[in-house]
Amino acid sequence: MNRQERKIRGSGDITIRDVARKLGVSVSTVSRALSNHRHVREQTKLRVRSTAREMGYIPNAAAQTIQRTHSVLVGFIVPDIQNEFYATVANIVSARLAEESFQMVLAITDDRPEVEVHHVRALRQARAAAIAVTLCASPLPETIELLRQTDVIQFARRDPDLACPALLIAEDAATTAATRHLIELGHRDIAFIGGPTSLSTGHSRLTGYRDALMLASIAPSPDLIALGPPRASFGRAAMLRFAETRPRPTAILISGYELTLGVVQAAFDAGLKFPEDISLIGYGDAGWSRLVGRGLTMIALPVEEMAHSMADLILRRVRNPDAAFGGDPGDSRPVILFASRLTVRGSTGRPAQTPTVAS
Repeated sequence: MNRQERKIRGSGDITIRDVARKLGVSVSTVSRALSNHRHVREQTKLRVRSTAREMGYIPNAAAQTIQRTHSVLVGFIVPDIQNEFYATVANIVSARLAEESFQMVLAITDDRPEVEVHHVRALRQARAAAIAVTLCASPLPETIELLRQTDVIQFARRDPDLACPALLIAEDAATTAATRHLIELGHRDIAFIGGPTSLSTGHSRLTGYRDALMLASIAPSPDLIALGPPRASFGRAAMLRFAETRPRPTAILISGYELTLGVVQAAFDAGLKFPEDISLIGYGDAGWSRLVGRGLTMIALPVEEMAHSMADLILRRVRNPDAAFGGDPGDSRPVILFASRLTVRGSTGRPAQTPTVAS
């Protein structure tokens, strides 16, 4: 086998030269069609891909990476894949990218800056075509600098030091609506369990809760606010503390998916029922929330809409590298806000006891 033949041979016995001979076109046409070159007609791309599949051609991924400015990889860096929100988004985006012959690489940081920078380095070294990232509260300076050198989307959270498109939820509006729902039911002692305000999401969710209370002339009480890591363990600990408080808050608003899971587990352990003993609003509208009692009232997130928007942004960029990443030539740093909705079920009702903790 000569050197040229080795260069174009895939990992099987069929080469792009074989595909070209079968179709009666040049080797360069087959190569460009398989690499989704913009100057090859879509009809030709479809013919080449279909014939290549039928003949059993398997491309040499390593050789393709060397020949391209970017690889076929797209990174998605998230803090926690056990969170149903991130898992669902990852599934949708991965499927969309696969349809266009791109592969999503999922990386999990556990909100640890040193793990985060490791993943960013690896994706940069692999020449990732784009990276979507949910940054931790305090990313390392190296992380920000590396991300500035590639096409990036901030997802769900936003770090102001990184100028790039951001897909965010209108978090303050979500918790304002949820708090208002509890106030309209007659609650005044409304506890809040949320993530740290060092995260953009934590700050916005707490702001929405406080704004709703103040609009109703209710002074937010520090004793009714529990902030900590967005993990089930913290949600559980916070709920057990509120369960032992006398007088106990009449309602609890939770502003995190994993936090909700921990709170519900702790409420069961404490023998509390919703809404007979305490009203509860959770976050994320996970499938299991419908199975708790008469169903949990939840802040439902626009998961599918955000996932498809992220896939659209990535694919628009990789198809046309010269275009602005945000799709708007006048602004390469758009912030796209998505609205959540409050899904009312059986876990919220009128206060179970006379409120006396806050006034």
